[in-house]
Amino acid sequence: MRVLYIFCFSLMVILLQAQNSKPVASFTLSDNIICANSSITVSDQSTGNIAYWNWSFQGGNPASSENKDPGNIIFSNPGIYKIILTVTFENGDVDTESQTINVGAFTPAVFNVAPTQGIAPLNVQLSTNVPAGQCKWYVGGMSFTDMSAFSHIYQNAGTFDICLVTKNQLGCKDSACIDVIVWEQTAQDSSFLITPNVFTPNNDLQNDIFRTTSRNIVEWDSRIYNRWGQLVYNSSAPDVAWDGMYNGNACEVGVYVYIIKAVGGDGKPYDISGTLTLFR
Repeated sequence: MRVLYIFCFSLMVILLQAQNSKPVASFTLSDNIICANSSITVSDQSTGNIAYWNWSFQGGNPASSENKDPGNIIFSNPGIYKIILTVTFENGDVDTESQTINVGAFTPAVFNVAPTQGIAPLNVQLSTNVPAGQCKWYVGGMSFTDMSAFSHIYQNAGTFDICLVTKNQLGCKDSACIDVIVWEQTAQDSSFLITPNVFTPNNDLQNDIFRTTSRNIVEWDSRIYNRWGQLVYNSSAPDVAWDGMYNGNACEVGVYVYIIKAVGGDGKPYDISGTLTLFR
């Protein structure tokens, strides 16, 4: 009786050890809260003699894997997603483990700048709909926080970046920049004249007329000729524009010649000629 008792006890210990060493599916995540367009590292921690791994990454790239350690998984879109690991052991047993990951959205760094070009000193107004606590501005070599709207004056000529960086409660960041162009200040009585060389009178409200850009012009005569030398437009005022019409009819697509004679209020003469291309 005594020997039989010892044998039964030993058998019980062996059975308990077998039950306690049951294979278990398990894994770890490098992080369970991330921002969109970020990645995490997934590492297998399963115990037992495993024959197969089967991973499922909801919302991730890749969406699945059969590797023991699938490595980095990228999540592009915000949301709460489930990661599932199913392992098959050599004895045929199957176990499953799942975890969730929270992918946060970033706050788009959208803002307005007005004006984006002008003569120094240029007073620029900046504004955004992003909550003030999520903003950081980089303007004129300085940084500003907790402001949704303010102004900045550029005293010198040049091209300058205005940048906005947003950071929300999850720590997700976005950024954007806009260039501001500042020109040197010139005397108010100085004149200038700039002539375009292409226009598209097709009624799309974009570049529909031929118009010069000028300042302080006191005398003006402009003429436009077609390829046969026929005068199709003339004007004695610099602020009058050609709409691509002649005698009520649309002029054909092609190259035209313009001749402009003008005098600025500062006495500067202008005698300009060139070609103008009409597209429709």
